[in-house]
Amino acid sequence: MTTTQNDQTPGQGGLTSDDGAEVKRAHHLKEHQAILDAVPALVFYKDSSNRFLCVNAAFARAMGLPKGALEGKSLFDLYPREQALAYWRDDQAVMASGTAKRGIVEPMTTPAGARWVQTDKIPYLDETGRVIGTVGFSLDITERRRAEIALQASEQRYRALVDLSPDAIIVIQDGCFVFANPAALRLHGATAPNQLLGRPVMAFVHPDDRECLRDFIARTLAGEGSSVNETHGIRLDGQPLLVESIGTAVDFDGRSAVQVILRDIAARRAAEAETARHVQELRAVNEELRRFNAAMVHREFRMVELKQEVNALCAAAGVPPRHAF
Repeated sequence: MTTTQNDQTPGQGGLTSDDGAEVKRAHHLKEHQAILDAVPALVFYKDSSNRFLCVNAAFARAMGLPKGALEGKSLFDLYPREQALAYWRDDQAVMASGTAKRGIVEPMTTPAGARWVQTDKIPYLDETGRVIGTVGFSLDITERRRAEIALQASEQRYRALVDLSPDAIIVIQDGCFVFANPAALRLHGATAPNQLLGRPVMAFVHPDDRECLRDFIARTLAGEGSSVNETHGIRLDGQPLLVESIGTAVDFDGRSAVQVILRDIAARRAAEAETARHVQELRAVNEELRRFNAAMVHREFRMVELKQEVNALCAAAGVPPRHAF
C-alpha cells in the first residue's frame, strides 16, 4: 500500500496539512513583517488590553529598543502617564466605534527627546470581523510642527505689534476693508470692526481723491512700489479726515491684497498752517521795523545836515557855532 504525503504522521518524516498551513502562515507573517519594516512610518498593533502585539523597525528605532522588547509592553510602560492616557483614550474610541480616527497630532516621548507625530488609528479585526485592538500609523512631523509653532509665535508677535501700533493699519482686498487694527477703528470713528470690515474703502474717501486712491492701490498691487500718498477722507460721523498713507502688497487668506499704514496728518497740517501764519506775521513785523529803521536813519542824517547849515550861518554872522560834533 502506498502512503501519500498527506497521510504521513509527524514521526514519519513528512508534513501534515496542518503543518503546511502553519508554514504558510509563518511565511506570510514573515513577508508581512518585512513590508512593515520597510515602511518609514511608525507602525504598531495593540490588543484591547493596551499591549503592543507587533511594531515595525521604524517604531523600534524611534523608541531606542529592539522590537521584541516592545512587544507585550503597555503604553504606561513606555510613556509618561498623561501621554499614555491620551493615546489610550484614542484607542478606546476607535475600538468602541469600530471606525478609524485620523490626523491625530500628538507629542511622543522618545529616548532621543520629545517628538511630534501625526497618527491614524484603525480597528484591528480578527478573522470573524470582531474588533480586538487597534492598528496605528504615525508619521514624524517634528520639524513641520516646530515650523508651525514658530510661525504661530511670529504671527502672534506681529499681531500684537499691529494691535498696539499708534498708526492705523488696514488691509484692502477687492476694494473693501478686510482688516483694521484698533488705531484704524479710532481714526474712522468706529467702535467695532464690523463697522468697517466688508465695506467699500471708497465710501470713506472724498470724491475728489477717489481716482488717486484707485491708482495708488493698482500700483501697489502691481509691485511698482508705493510713494507716500495724501488722501482726504470721511469718518463714520461725516467729519473730514486728512491722512498720509503708504502701502505694500500682501497675501491675505491666500489672495492678493494691499496693506496700508495710515497716519492722521490733520493736526500736523494745522500746525504747519499756524507756523506759516506766524512766519508771515513775523515777516510783516520785520518789514515794518525795516521801514522804521530806514526812516530813523534818514531823520538822523537830515538832523546832521541841519546842524551843519546852522553852524555855517553862525560863521557867516561872526558868531560861535551853535552845534558841536
